[in-house]
Amino acid sequence: WVQWSGEGDAIETTRTANTSFTVEGLEPGTLYNFSVWAEKNGVNSSRATLSAATDPSPPSIVSCISASGGYGVILTWSCPPGGYEAFKVEVGRQQFSQNGSSCGKGVSLSGLRPAQAYAATVTTIWDGREARSASVTCRTESTGEQSPTGTESYSDILSDPVRPCCEGVSPPHGVLFVYVLFPAFCKTAPLRCHSYNL
Repeated sequence: WVQWSGEGDAIETTRTANTSFTVEGLEPGTLYNFSVWAEKNGVNSSRATLSAATDPSPPSIVSCISASGGYGVILTWSCPPGGYEAFKVEVGRQQFSQNGSSCGKGVSLSGLRPAQAYAATVTTIWDGREARSASVTCRTESTGEQSPTGTESYSDILSDPVRPCCEGVSPPHGVLFVYVLFPAFCKTAPLRCHSYNL
């Protein structure tokens, strides 16, 4: 006899005359408990028990959208059926882990370069097991300058026809000032500056 059950599932029992048996129709990413015993003339032997887990199911990548002015992407994947604890994410040469609640949500990834194609993979992890990876090619958009902090992108960073109105002003050591004003307003509007620690 062979008997098995998963978490929250009904107990299944089947009879076989063989010394091996293939259990089909199991859920991915699920721990199952098995029992095996022999019967002869209506008398049962003691049971041998075993716990085994099925491999998790891979996610499906929904989208990979360029973000942060071309210096990052937002990667979104669906929650796979069955159990999952975490997801291993690789984009280009970057690799990191996301917890199980990250599926179905957009995850922001930074540190990329504009106008580039990056291979991205997402792998389901459960009970020390890994599913086969889902893959996609992410493409970052072409863009202009990135802010020195790498956290914001300003469309009005100095470029033609914008000119600084504070020529001759020396910024303190270790600090970069970006002066942004159209020349026509240099005499009439207050100066607007952004500062970044270098």
